[in-house]
Amino acid sequence: MSTLQNSKNEGLPGTKSGQTRQIVHDLLACARVDESDIRVSLDRILIQLRRYFSLQQAVISRTDIDSCLFEYVSGQAVETRPGAQLPRSEVFCSKVVGGETPLWIPDLASSQYRDHPFRTKHGVECYIGGRLAVAGRVFGTLGLIGSSARSKSFDDDDELVLEVAISQISLLLSLDEARQRFHLAISGANVGIWDWDIRADALYWSPRHLEILGISDPDHQPSAEDYRRRVHPDDLNRIRDSQREHLDSHKPMDIEYRVKRGSEWVDIRARGQAVWDENGQAVRMAGSIEDITAQKLEREALAISEERYQLA
Repeated sequence: MSTLQNSKNEGLPGTKSGQTRQIVHDLLACARVDESDIRVSLDRILIQLRRYFSLQQAVISRTDIDSCLFEYVSGQAVETRPGAQLPRSEVFCSKVVGGETPLWIPDLASSQYRDHPFRTKHGVECYIGGRLAVAGRVFGTLGLIGSSARSKSFDDDDELVLEVAISQISLLLSLDEARQRFHLAISGANVGIWDWDIRADALYWSPRHLEILGISDPDHQPSAEDYRRRVHPDDLNRIRDSQREHLDSHKPMDIEYRVKRGSEWVDIRARGQAVWDENGQAVRMAGSIEDITAQKLEREALAISEERYQLA
C-alpha cells in the first residue's frame, strides 16, 4: 500500500469526489462537538467511519495481556456489546498493537488470515485495525468490521481518514482518562473544589464542596448569590476584598471565614487562583475550600492553655 506522503503534501484537493474532504472535516469537528460528553463524540466518530468504509461495525477496544475488552461498539457484525471480552487469540488486537502500521484486510478468505478464529468463529470477512495510544502508551485498537468481503482494495484516501480518526479518538480517550483521574482525586480528597466561569458567572462545586456546606442534593446548582447567603455577614466584605485584590494585583487568594451549615457556623479556609486572557481580564477562577473548624478549635484551646501557663 502506498504512503500518505502525496496526500499530506498536496492537502485534500485530490480526494475522491469530495467524500474524503468531508469525512476528515466531520471527524475533526466531532472532537469539538461537546467536550462535556466524550461518549457522544466517540459515537459520532464511529458512525462516520462505518458510513465512509461501508462496514457494519466499528469498535474501540482496550487490550491487556490475555483479552480484548470492547469499550465502545457501534453497529453490528460481531455478536458483542460494550464491556464484553474476547481472548486475544480470537481477534486481531495483538497484530494491530504490535504492528507499526494499521492492518488492512479487505477479504479475509483470500488472505493469510482465512483460517483465523475471527473469521471462522465470528464470521468476519473484512477488517481494518489501527493502534490507539493514550498518554504515550498503547491503549488498544480501533477496529472496523465487515461480515462480507470488500471488492476493492484500500487507497491513500482511506489511510488518511483512518489516520485522522485514530488521532481524534486517542485525543478524546486521553481527555476522558484525565477527567476520570481528576474526579477520583477530588472525590477522595478532604478539600472541596470550586470552579467559577467569571464571564458566564457559572459555578461548579465538587461533591466534597457540597458536603462541607451541608448540601445533600448531588444535583444542586450553585450560584454566587446562593454562596453569599451561606457566608457569615461579618465576613462578606473581607471575601470581596480578597477576591478583588487577587484579580487586580494577582496576589494569591488564601482566606479564612465562616459559612452556615445547617444550624451551625463552621470555619473554612478558601484558596483561589484566576486565569487571565490576553487583555488582562480574568476569565476563570478555581480553587478549594477546607473545613478547618476542628483545627481552629484546637488552636484556640492551645492559645488559652498557653495564656494560662504564662499567667501561672
